[in-house]
Amino acid sequence: MEIRVNEQVQRALQEKAAEGHFASVEEYVRALLRRVVEQSFPQAANDLDQFHEELRQAGLLMSSNTPLAAIAEEPFEPITISGMPLSETIIAERR
Repeated sequence: MEIRVNEQVQRALQEKAAEGHFASVEEYVRALLRRVVEQSFPQAANDLDQFHEELRQAGLLMSSNTPLAAIAEEPFEPITISGMPLSETIIAERR
């Protein structure tokens, strides 16, 4: 699934991913999607077609070719990174 966002949203996602110690923005977005599935659509999460239809009716999905259930079931395993936090490294490089 491909999601397009403007630069401001992209920067915000990158900052939040770094703050939450995610290895990438993609992992952060997966975690957000898992939370949406679990909290907002608990009954639909068991039926992928019904879930997609509810998202379409809410105006949140135009089309999907990636099984969201597979994303929602993927376990999150943080990785340990040595050195300065990524957010501090980025700030230091921009100076």
